[in-house]
Amino acid sequence: MRILIGCLLSWFFLVSTHTRSQSIHWKRVGKPSKNTSEFVKGDVKEGQAFIAARTQECRWADAKGNLWVFGGSGYDVDGQYGIFQDLWRFNPKNNNWQLIKGKGNSSEKEIDKDPSWPAGRRNASTWCDKNGNLWLFGGKGMGDLFHLNDMWVFETNKGQWRKIQGSNSVNDKPTYDRLNESAKNSSPGGRSGSSTWVDNDDNLWLFGGESQEGKNMIAYNDLWQFDQKKELWRKIAGADKPNQTLDSNSISTGSKKIDPSSRRGAIAWYDKTKNQLYLYGGFGFGVSSGQQGGLADMWAYDIKGNSWSIKSRNFQVNSDQVNFSAGALSPKNTPGSRHGAVSWIDGAGNFYLMGGHSILYSESTFVDPYVWKYDITKGMWVMVLDSESVVLNGGTVFAAADGSVYLYGGNEFDKQKKQSYPVTSIWLLEQK
Repeated sequence: MRILIGCLLSWFFLVSTHTRSQSIHWKRVGKPSKNTSEFVKGDVKEGQAFIAARTQECRWADAKGNLWVFGGSGYDVDGQYGIFQDLWRFNPKNNNWQLIKGKGNSSEKEIDKDPSWPAGRRNASTWCDKNGNLWLFGGKGMGDLFHLNDMWVFETNKGQWRKIQGSNSVNDKPTYDRLNESAKNSSPGGRSGSSTWVDNDDNLWLFGGESQEGKNMIAYNDLWQFDQKKELWRKIAGADKPNQTLDSNSISTGSKKIDPSSRRGAIAWYDKTKNQLYLYGGFGFGVSSGQQGGLADMWAYDIKGNSWSIKSRNFQVNSDQVNFSAGALSPKNTPGSRHGAVSWIDGAGNFYLMGGHSILYSESTFVDPYVWKYDITKGMWVMVLDSESVVLNGGTVFAAADGSVYLYGGNEFDKQKKQSYPVTSIWLLEQK
């Protein structure tokens, strides 16, 4: 069985591509979810500590099947809410967490002052390259109004962070000299909530995200590529200004030169065979500046052709899911608008979607309690029957070295209390 590991999207096994979908079940494994008061203080060995519950943490899955977690926000061992700066590694072979560096406090002064360690953050962009190195860009600081612009890499063979570029300022605007040209001063600027991919050539890609401009929250629709060899950014496509809406005229005329609207929290996956970057939903703009909310359109960027194409033309903001043909593929099926969902890819290149939010101010309820599958060959969605979501949003799907597929973290939803809370649970994927 051939397994390829991505950062947030993992290949897990070959599944059936029949029109009828199989059921998916998540089984909780290993240690139960812990709260912050049970976090072990001080330096500890592998298996003696358990990561504190947090939200919007930075996550990676390496080629050896390990899961890495950095930062995020939550309550520390003293009951204080803040941003973590600790780095952890989870080994699925023995279900143990190992603390690489950091303690149970959400603000560690000795790390804050260390120039060789990234500042605490959440909702940052992450990638894992073919060598297993962990890349980190931007994200939010303690407040919602402070978006970082620095680029780091954790070289796993050395066990060290290395800063690539970026300043200590926040909310910097994107800069570049010429489109499609790398330069030292090129940068996406301060932002968070972007969508990311790693292509066949190990290039790192980034789309959109949000930032702050004065008192206003803004979003981007630009596409960037980071060259690991040159360690330089270059802007590939998108507008120079934020808050871009969909061009209704270009959509109606079928123009080839069209870009997705500005958004954050869109779900992304990579089609290795066609060398295309897929993008679904997010929270952003529709066909006018007055239309903001959850999105349900789907796009594919062809790297060789240097152009976006529309795969799903559902441009209605805050649209509901449609299950036209229960358990079977249909061109009328759609998961509806959502952002921050859990996602993964199977060995056939099909895309799976679970959880997420539909609109900004209803983040304590499910969009729907099911798993959705997009058949990459037939270009249609199907709701996977008898497959209930186990998390509301967030979380990372990753594959272990033996091919087993796991889900970490996210926010679980308490149906009785009707509220969500972050967890550190590990789930094993079972397919029937």
